[in-house]
Amino acid sequence: LLALGMILLTIFPTDVDLESYLFGDLTKLSNGNLLMIYIVAALAVLAISCWFKKLLLATINSDLAKISGIAVEKLQLKFLLLTALVVACLVKIVGIFLITSIMILPDAIARNFANTPTKMLFLALLFSALTMGGGLLFALFLNLPSSPSIIAFAALLLAFSIVGSKIIYAKCN
Repeated sequence: LLALGMILLTIFPTDVDLESYLFGDLTKLSNGNLLMIYIVAALAVLAISCWFKKLLLATINSDLAKISGIAVEKLQLKFLLLTALVVACLVKIVGIFLITSIMILPDAIARNFANTPTKMLFLALLFSALTMGGGLLFALFLNLPSSPSIIAFAALLLAFSIVGSKIIYAKCN
């Protein structure tokens, strides 16, 4: 679909800056962008904090969650809408590739080391901060674009985590 979109933009040129939607540019954040990020982040943290136990139960066993009185479909819709809000607010600022990477890669890294959902959540938050900070330092010192550098750094951490978790698992068994 991305290739088709690029072809259509070539055939029917517009004023849309496709590169900014794909990659964003963290170095061009305005105060308004930062304020929006803080507000959306606070809303997301508040919502996840309120829904955490219900989300956890619904994720592990939706039938048990329904029997416990949790409206699973309604909860899933709320979570989907929250995710859509975060993506919609940040896509122009940080780019869809960075949003997707930061939603997936830290979780994948954390999964290699966590043995409970709660531990995975906190490790994913830690690895999110680590990938953002490490990728920005990588970009700064090598004079590279920020978003692709963060994505590459996150992918590198994922590769190291896979190898590292296999080494740790082999030593424990």
